[in-house]
Amino acid sequence: MTTTGYDLDALRVTFPRWAIFRSDAGAFYELCQAGGLLFIRRTYRSDAVLMHESEWLRTADGERLWLRVLLGQAR
Repeated sequence: MTTTGYDLDALRVTFPRWAIFRSDAGAFYELCQAGGLLFIRRTYRSDAVLMHESEWLRTADGERLWLRVLLGQAR
């Protein structure tokens, strides 16, 4: 699937341990994991690429935040 210039299928192959999904707002979110820590990256393309990342979190805290993102409850 390609969205706003990104091939999400290629990203999933390149980063198999990352969970990636696209929102209806044209953004896509990545759950990134390394060394027992997680962070979430939000990327949005309009005139420029806007990227925001959460702080690095312990796995349990990162998974709770990821669930809130999936449910549309994270801010």
